Order: sequence, then C-alpha cells, then structure tokens
Amino acid sequence: MSDSDEIPKLARAAGMSLDQKYHWYVSAQMLKDFANLVAKAERERCAQVCEDHFSSDGDWCAKQIRAQTWHVHAKSGHEKA
Repeated sequence: MSDSDEIPKLARAAGMSLDQKYHWYVSAQMLKDFANLVAKAERERCAQVCEDHFSSDGDWCAKQIRAQTWHVHAKSGHEKA
C-alpha cells in the first residue's frame, strides 16, 4: 500500500478513531477489520495490474486474485476463508 491517504481511510472504515493528539483508538476487532481491509485493497491493486499489463490471461488472473479471501483470526493468525 503506497498511498499515504489510503491507510487512514481504511482505518476509519474499520471503525478506528483519532484524537486531537493524533492517537488512534482501536479495539482488537477493529485491528482485525483493518487488516482485512488492507489485504482486500492490496488484492485489488494486484488484480488491476493483471488487467492492465497482461492481455492474454489478464482477466483470468485478476478474477483469481479477487476470489482469494484471507481473514485475520484472533488465535490462529491468517486463515484462508
């Protein structure tokens, strides 16, 4: 993720909030939601690269990437859904 504006946007989408001193307030669930949103955004960027740069199999490649779903779980880390 390279866009510095995208990280705070995803954090807010996960329910995180920022106080006047720029301290983030988060819960464990918010962190999990944030991690999942970041992973989804990263998959979308990869899928877009496939569509933009691979003419023969680009659509197939992008579809496969978008079909992957990884979720962060509290006890076991990353697991494929």
